[in-house]
Amino acid sequence: GDEGLTVVASLSHLTEQTKQFIAKYKNPKVVNMGSSIKFLLIADGSAHVYPRFAPTQEWDTCASQAIVEEAGGQVLQAAGSDQPTDDGRPVVYNKENSLNPSFVVYGTRGNRSQQASDL
Repeated sequence: GDEGLTVVASLSHLTEQTKQFIAKYKNPKVVNMGSSIKFLLIADGSAHVYPRFAPTQEWDTCASQAIVEEAGGQVLQAAGSDQPTDDGRPVVYNKENSLNPSFVVYGTRGNRSQQASDL
């Protein structure tokens, strides 16, 4: 199940949508911090989920997304921004507009169907 997962969230961009997303988990441990270090905590297994519903640019996320994916995690688009979104698909780069859609970073996904329902 999803009880007790560690969820990392932005220190300076904790939106209402992010709070609602986190509330879907049972007894999550929420750690707020700045910068893309949140991706690295997902990659090394120290955290499990990072929802981001506030604006980021491609250069904010591209390197850390590569690290998460190499570690077995995923960075998936999520509805919630004004940007075109392909829900549940990986965040993509080299777009005409460098603004990212909202996304959720997951660590190694043992139960893909359960986590996919979060989007």
